[in-house]
Amino acid sequence: MMNNNVELPYLFPNEHLLSVLARWFDLTGRNDFLMTCKKVSSNLTKLTPSAIWRPVFRDLASHYKETMPLEVILKEHTLLPYYRSFLTLTELELFNDELLKLGPSFKLLPKLQQNLKYAHYWRWCKECAHDDYEEYG
Repeated sequence: MMNNNVELPYLFPNEHLLSVLARWFDLTGRNDFLMTCKKVSSNLTKLTPSAIWRPVFRDLASHYKETMPLEVILKEHTLLPYYRSFLTLTELELFNDELLKLGPSFKLLPKLQQNLKYAHYWRWCKECAHDDYEEYG
């Protein structure tokens, strides 16, 4: 369940949907992430990079659907481009069918992802993070 009254910040270029949630939480000045973010979504379990899509992504994407096509959100603000090659044809079809409706909540964890040693941890490039900080604050 999501609250449309919450105003999330604009998505930076290529920023992950979960990053905008973290930035929004930081802007609130509060100190309890889960309690604060329940104003945006009640689907806050396991916020890790190990899933291509989780119900919280649907809730976050719905905030931007009026100004940004879902295809852009998927391509530029999720890990779908990275994990697409690890999806089976069945998983990809399910993903496309469910996602186009932004309807039922579902989670997509690619089965072949287990072949990636560090797929369950957040990681980033220090130089890219520095450049983002310089450009966007």
